[in-house]
Amino acid sequence: ENETLFAVIFQEQSQIPGFPQENPEYSASLTAFQGLNELAKDNGAHSIALMTWGRRSGDSSNEFRFPDFKTMQGHLRDGYYQYATKGSSPERSVVVAPAGLTFEFIFDQLTQQGEDPLSAESVFSQLYSGDGSHPAAPGTYLVACVLFATITGDTPVGLEWAPEGVDAITRQT
Repeated sequence: ENETLFAVIFQEQSQIPGFPQENPEYSASLTAFQGLNELAKDNGAHSIALMTWGRRSGDSSNEFRFPDFKTMQGHLRDGYYQYATKGSSPERSVVVAPAGLTFEFIFDQLTQQGEDPLSAESVFSQLYSGDGSHPAAPGTYLVACVLFATITGDTPVGLEWAPEGVDAITRQT
């Protein structure tokens, strides 16, 4: 028998999960997450925390905390896993959809291949819109693939549909 699953996907503003846990904004966000997670649980839904991605070049408005992509992504990773840990119980786990880790994987692969992931023509840079924060079509598609895999447990490689701006080669990788 197929069970119908319902999930609520939580995503925080792009910096707050990366703030130190003592930060009032982080604390308020965690408290809000826990309350919303309880509502999801009480209504029979699974909770998924959509891990965001660091800004392409870090955050110039908060250079001390987020001087570059890798540092920002590390703080975001830690914050989202902390949200999931605090929201989980022995009976019910909060799942993290690691979109930010897929951005980081691409960044790391390019670096290992001797390429500059921050160059305008790199696959990594093309994940972002011009502001270096929000995703362009390939980045949006990558996030959608992470959500698809997280929710279904299936691979998104080779899915037929993709938004305009995402070619067949990208869909196959």
